[in-house]
Amino acid sequence: MSTKPTFRKSSLSSQHPAAPAATAPAVEAPAESTPPQAADVKPTQPSARAPRKKKAETKQQRWEIPEGMARLGIYMHAPLYNDAKSAFVASQDLDAHPARTIAEWVAKVLEEHNNRSAGERAAIAEQLGPEKDRTGSANNRTFVVPDEPIKAAQDAIAEDRRTAHRVLSRSEYATEAIRWAIEQARTASGGQLPPAPARLPNGMN
Repeated sequence: MSTKPTFRKSSLSSQHPAAPAATAPAVEAPAESTPPQAADVKPTQPSARAPRKKKAETKQQRWEIPEGMARLGIYMHAPLYNDAKSAFVASQDLDAHPARTIAEWVAKVLEEHNNRSAGERAAIAEQLGPEKDRTGSANNRTFVVPDEPIKAAQDAIAEDRRTAHRVLSRSEYATEAIRWAIEQARTASGGQLPPAPARLPNGMN
C-alpha cells in the first residue's frame, strides 16, 4: 500500500506574504515627479505678488493730497471742458504770470470770482445766460487746488443766496467762474481761442 507524500506548510508563507510586483513603481513615481513640480512653482511666486504691491503703492501715492490743498469737483460737459483747456492755453500768452497747470488756472479764476461782489456776479450770470452747448459726455472733473479759494467760494455762495437770491451749488458757482474766464480769454484773443489739446502737459513753461 502506497502512501501519499505529505508536504509541510511553511510558516513563512503565512507570516510574510509576498507583495505584488506591480506596487513598487507606484511608490517611486511621486518621488520622481516632486522635484520638477517644486522647481516649477517657486519661481512664479515672487513675480505674481510684486505687481499687486506696486500697483497699490502707486494708487495710494496718486490720491495723496498735500496739506493746504483740497479736491474741487466740477460737473462739466465736454464742450465746456475743451473751452476751458483752450482758455488755459491762451492764458499762457495773455497773463503776466500764467498758471502752470489747468488746476492752478481753475484756482485763479475761482479766486477772481470770489473777489467780485454779489451784484457783479449776478450781472455776469445774466450776461452768460444758460450754458448753450451741453452735448457730448459730461463728467465730474476733479481739480486739486488750494483750500483757501474753496472756503472763500463757500462764503460767496452764501452771500449770493442772501443778497442776490441766487442759489448755486459749489460746482455751479465754479462753472460760472470758468465760463466767464473763457469769454474773457476769447475776447482778448480776438474772438478765437486756440485749439484745445487732447491732453494737457503736466506743466506749462
